[in-house]
Amino acid sequence: MIALFVALAILFLINRVLIKVYFPIDPDPVLNFSISFELTLYLAAYIPILIIAVVFQFLIANRIWNVYRKGNKFLRMNLWQLVIISCLIFGISIAVCAWNKYSGMENFTLKLITATIVAVIYWIVNIYTLKLIEKKSGIKA
Repeated sequence: MIALFVALAILFLINRVLIKVYFPIDPDPVLNFSISFELTLYLAAYIPILIIAVVFQFLIANRIWNVYRKGNKFLRMNLWQLVIISCLIFGISIAVCAWNKYSGMENFTLKLITATIVAVIYWIVNIYTLKLIEKKSGIKA
């Protein structure tokens, strides 16, 4: 859950920077793009995403972590290889779902990079949290 919150917070900050870069002055009140980057919209989306993340953590991530903790491989891959592949799959799937073909490849690339960065941050914080919990509880492989 901590990893998901950190990833959403960083995504929010990235969107705030994009607003400042692409929309420094909002000249047209009809086409107000800044409303799409409001924190309240992220918090409304946070609850279903949190539920999905908790289910994912219990059903998939903990089992994979236990396999790697014991020194075994999952699908003949190291942990970092599995994380990279899962982040790329997540980034590509989010970019394809959110992309409008009329907005061009630049928009697709931006969505792909943003979603992949969010997934990488999620996994880094998730693995760090699992190691920290394991260290504090004294669990050995």
